[in-house]
Amino acid sequence: MDRLLWREGIRYPTLISGDRALMARVYGTLYLVGGLIMTVSLLLPDNGVDRDARIGGIAVACLLFATVFFTVYSRLPNWFFQAATLAGSVLTALAIDATASHAGSGYIVFYVWVVLVAFLFYDFRVAAFQGLFAVSTYVVVVIADHAQLGADYVMALTAVLGLTGTGVGLLRYRLEGLAASLAAQANTDPVTSIANRRSFESHFDEELRSADDEGSRLSVVICDLDRFKLVNDELGHEEGDKALRLAAETIASSVRSIDIVFRLGGEEFAVLLPNTGSSEAYTVAERIRGGIQDAFASYPVPVTVSCGLATRVHRTMNRKALLRAADSALYHAKRDGRNRTMTHDPEFEGSERRSEAGEVVE
Repeated sequence: MDRLLWREGIRYPTLISGDRALMARVYGTLYLVGGLIMTVSLLLPDNGVDRDARIGGIAVACLLFATVFFTVYSRLPNWFFQAATLAGSVLTALAIDATASHAGSGYIVFYVWVVLVAFLFYDFRVAAFQGLFAVSTYVVVVIADHAQLGADYVMALTAVLGLTGTGVGLLRYRLEGLAASLAAQANTDPVTSIANRRSFESHFDEELRSADDEGSRLSVVICDLDRFKLVNDELGHEEGDKALRLAAETIASSVRSIDIVFRLGGEEFAVLLPNTGSSEAYTVAERIRGGIQDAFASYPVPVTVSCGLATRVHRTMNRKALLRAADSALYHAKRDGRNRTMTHDPEFEGSERRSEAGEVVE
């Protein structure tokens, strides 16, 4: 019911043209409305048995498409949506063919729907092809029925569809540009210019879903700058912001291309490591720790970092559980002297303790 009433939101980090769930809702709704209109058409008088059979078949096809879109939903491949768009043009042509007056058929309005979804969800070349295909189906139907093909009708239809599609395409382009700009602002830390906590939570959930779908591992490293309050107290907050930017740059340069760095707030940072086990994640965390130590070696106030690491060991671990494990490891790193990396041990309450050199402490 939520799908039918459009209560489900857009999943991060998609926009209009990239959200298959939104596409499924739009296609499903249009096919459902089309199917209902065709069903109501069967109640009109003087239809004729042959016309009723054709209209009924189109109605059934539309309702079947609607059922697929609302049930299979976002799991549909991209090619299916484009095929459904082409099918919409063909079904519209068949509906027009069932009327006595091709040019005056009210079913021509269905072509507008076809062009609307084409320019709403596809790039210009694909959308233009869908529009030309729609006009071609109309021409073919008129010629096949040996009806008089009025060039003015074809030109008018082409103009209406072209203007409609171009308007929708430009509007979508502007809206997506605005949405991307607002999303970047909402998900970027203003001090360090890296992703913020909001972005972290969204990415985290996406990576968890990917790990479930692919059966892969996921690790997270929480990094907290040691005694950072001294930087603000002794050098001032402006220098503190500079130190945070240097720390963010150092962490970002210490991770791999597949890893994602975030500032959670204050002097705390996080790194998501997709498809990464504990040993590989520990190597990355140690590279971060060593990088921070080197970057601040000549700094007026000594700055080091403590890292807590946790790896998802089973599918039941959600975001809160994995973060709790990483925070527990970070707590042990702070308690045992700072400037070290700790790996959470899922079999014990505490953490497996490692020295800053990487040796396991018994």
